[in-house]
Amino acid sequence: MERLTYVAENGEVLFHPADLPDDEGITITQLAKDGRYKALEEIAERLANREQAEAKLKEMEGGKRCIVMEDVSI
Repeated sequence: MERLTYVAENGEVLFHPADLPDDEGITITQLAKDGRYKALEEIAERLANREQAEAKLKEMEGGKRCIVMEDVSI
């Protein structure tokens, strides 16, 4: 699943499992109804990884320190 989501013209959030053609997507509800638990698990893992990465980035941004370098000419 390279591209995780996209929004259809009607506003539905569609997911794109690897086995679908590039121009097709499926809702979370339909994945569950179809018993496609592996795809749901992969979506959950990717979303959790993204959430953790964003939290880590915010943590790093909050801890920024200003370092002043002097211009020293010899």
